[in-house]
Amino acid sequence: MLLTIEIILILLAIYPVLGALKWSCGLLFYLILSKRNHEFPKQNHDLDEVFAVIPAYNEEKTLLTTIQSVKNQGLDNDHIMVIDDNSSDETVKIATKAGVRVYTKDQNKGKADSLNYAIKLIDELADPNKTAYLLSIDADTILQANGVQRLLDYFYGHNYGGVTANMDVANRENALAKSQVVEFSSIVGIIKRAQVAMTGTMYAYSGATTLYAMAALKEVGGFREDRATEDIMYSV
Repeated sequence: MLLTIEIILILLAIYPVLGALKWSCGLLFYLILSKRNHEFPKQNHDLDEVFAVIPAYNEEKTLLTTIQSVKNQGLDNDHIMVIDDNSSDETVKIATKAGVRVYTKDQNKGKADSLNYAIKLIDELADPNKTAYLLSIDADTILQANGVQRLLDYFYGHNYGGVTANMDVANRENALAKSQVVEFSSIVGIIKRAQVAMTGTMYAYSGATTLYAMAALKEVGGFREDRATEDIMYSV
């Protein structure tokens, strides 16, 4: 019994070390290969192809800032939709005042359900003669200037199903927030780059900001609603 416990403790101690070595090696591969295989020239893309979807549940504190950051990308109000997940605060009022499309669900069913709801809406709104994209963005996320154009650059000349953004943490005032900086910058960033270098894709896309090709989403049947989060369901 004691031997078994010792073996388990040793494995628990070794696992993070081996994991760190694995992802660090993967990051080195990425750095070596990135200039050769991941150069995407900047293009002037048609933003009429993009529909920004902001799933929101009680997001009155951050929603307006997120909406404004999407507007700053050059998207028209008709291409920005807030899917309200039956909020009990001022979320709907704020989104409506911002002048974007607002859709309120009768029941709170989670983010995946909101995104699937948006897919049906975009199907009706999108020009069938153009390639449509769904930009999934959390209601507490701010897009970098020209971020949507940059995400579209990665689709140009490639048959990608989705392109995810690199995360940074703006709020660094307390210990929990600072730990998120380590998570996003060091852990998540390294793992995603290692996955790209070693497999050519990612195991999961960031739920905070990802641009999906609508054709790819429909091909896989949308977002699965039986997962803890929508961004770990598949590699598109």
